[in-house]
Amino acid sequence: MSAIRNVFNPGNPPATLRRVSEAPNITGSVNEIERENPLQKNAMEICRAINGGAFLEKSIEVATKSFATVLQSLTRFPSVVDGRMLQAIQAKGVFIDIADSSHFPFGLVVAISLVKESVWGDPVIVRALAHAEAGGVSYSEMSALERVLFLANHIDGLSEENKDLTLKLLWHTKDIKIATLVALSASTTEEFNSGGATDSRNILRLRRELYRDFEMRREKYKPLTEYNQIVRCIDRTRSIDYFAEAKALFDNGEKEQALNSLRESLKLTPDFVDAKILLILLVSKEEASALCDEVCNQDCADIRKAEAIQWTAAHFLSARDYEGAIQLFKKALTFYQGNVFIGVMIYEGLKNTYLALGKYDEAKDAIWQMLNLDIPKEDKMAFRQELAEIARAQLQGTPIQQEEPKPKKANDSGPEGWNN
Repeated sequence: MSAIRNVFNPGNPPATLRRVSEAPNITGSVNEIERENPLQKNAMEICRAINGGAFLEKSIEVATKSFATVLQSLTRFPSVVDGRMLQAIQAKGVFIDIADSSHFPFGLVVAISLVKESVWGDPVIVRALAHAEAGGVSYSEMSALERVLFLANHIDGLSEENKDLTLKLLWHTKDIKIATLVALSASTTEEFNSGGATDSRNILRLRRELYRDFEMRREKYKPLTEYNQIVRCIDRTRSIDYFAEAKALFDNGEKEQALNSLRESLKLTPDFVDAKILLILLVSKEEASALCDEVCNQDCADIRKAEAIQWTAAHFLSARDYEGAIQLFKKALTFYQGNVFIGVMIYEGLKNTYLALGKYDEAKDAIWQMLNLDIPKEDKMAFRQELAEIARAQLQGTPIQQEEPKPKKANDSGPEGWNN
């Protein structure tokens, strides 16, 4: 494929390209080279895995020699700090045609390994990658070198499963665009699942550009055995994008628009727990109950179940279904795993429910439970003051004015100073 054919020569390709099979002979056996070059050994293992262990030993030996030649060439130009390093490799006659069907996976691994291990600190290479990441150009405008750098950077941190999928796609399609889309999508999902930050605006723009290209060429990919994996990977990431959009809208008070974004998110990934919990805040008591049941029946962390139950209980409290609210708040306590913020929300809900029923002793007990949690001193003082007010109301026989439960911001994990 022209986009990656000349990764070692960003300039115009020569009229005749030197193939892997024409690489010069190197003394030493394959095993000796493996011992001397652990990076090359790892590349060969990836190569074997991609091809189901059926990669011809002859091809491995040829590729091994070519890789060793590349490493030898690099050692001769250790002080080169510009693109001449890559041109020197080309001039040396060590061209690895990674579009060649018989050597494609190894060629790509060589390219990535070369970039990551040998020239990553080259200022020109760093600028090229920064240029791509900064969104100064669209993906289609990137040079062949920038594309491989960009892909290498995002393959590097993937889980083994997603790395394997990306490399398999490259082997089957020789299409760096779809491989990059999958790598970007997988890295976004993995980052989200680990609690990391969402994509930068420029990475999001590049990913959407690649997705539009995928949609236009979807029929081309349907025959692939990995097609369903591709769609799941992409849909999960698009779902995260809709969810991030919904959070921003929710926090800005645009609840109707947030609702629409959440529904789009769940269309793509119906099992998305984060989207369901946020949706609970925006729907009716009945729909919230159904969503809560779905979350509780899913394989997710208990703290997420506690959060879903607690916000559903708040719906029951608002609807003056006090017995139902109490049952749900108590159920949430069985899941909250000692999380201080969720614990306070649950006990606060119980307190308000008991006050609505005129059960002052039970309301005070809920406050005492909050005081037993690891919360800041100023919050404890406020709760103690509330205890005194309830005791005064009991003596005077006067009702206590209650506030409606207030949903937290979608991106808020709890007040500063609370241990979560």
